[in-house]
Amino acid sequence: MNDVPFEKTYSLNCSHRFYCFDCWRDYLDAEFKLLARLFREDPLARVLVSAQAHAAVDVLRDRIQDEIQGSQQGQEQKPPVPPPLLVRAERRYSRRTGSQAGQQAAFQTGDPYYPLPCAEKLLQDAQGLLPGDDATQLQREWKGVVQELLGAINEGNNGRGYSLEVVSWVDLVRRSASVFFATSTSSDLARLADESMRFDWVILEEAGRAHGFEMVIPLQLGYRYLLIGDQDQLEPHRIKEFERASQHLDEVFSRLSMLA
Repeated sequence: MNDVPFEKTYSLNCSHRFYCFDCWRDYLDAEFKLLARLFREDPLARVLVSAQAHAAVDVLRDRIQDEIQGSQQGQEQKPPVPPPLLVRAERRYSRRTGSQAGQQAAFQTGDPYYPLPCAEKLLQDAQGLLPGDDATQLQREWKGVVQELLGAINEGNNGRGYSLEVVSWVDLVRRSASVFFATSTSSDLARLADESMRFDWVILEEAGRAHGFEMVIPLQLGYRYLLIGDQDQLEPHRIKEFERASQHLDEVFSRLSMLA
């Protein structure tokens, strides 16, 4: 971790066999300090935060949001820098293809950090910032675009289907997140990989419990990595069976080639 953008490198050791709250808290503190320092130095940085379980992702998101807000209190910047945009991948993925993509979209709205609620909140904030009667021609045009998108989102939320403009806007917000939260096997990550997206940092929680194939896509999406875990605690699920199965891969591929 020689290139960690703060002075202290955190080396955490835990000899406890079972789940240890104190050691987990130390891991999180190191993660939060990294993110707070990173966004102070580069407000345009992009970070992927991933874990195996949805519950772990949600805990990380809430704690990181609190840490970012706390680090920004009392700090006046000129010009003012907006807070990092936090987006959480949906718990399920609705495939959108073809000319009827807008009607097939099924965005989730149960979490304010899901892409659609984030996209709607950004439009509402933009609407509040645009001037009223004394607006310029360009500002009036922008206000019309914002109102049109908000109306289209409202129609989609009422079951009339989302327009292609809404789908494109939500996808843009998803790709533009400062911090993107997703489970390590989220189909959203595979989609970002297909689009050649890259993050400045990838933070992978519970790395000691993850199989190698579960970390492939998250690590593929980053330039630098922070893996948090403990090899002396819970091991990957059914790791011994995977190890035994991997010893016969050559024979399996050989038999499959004979069937081709």
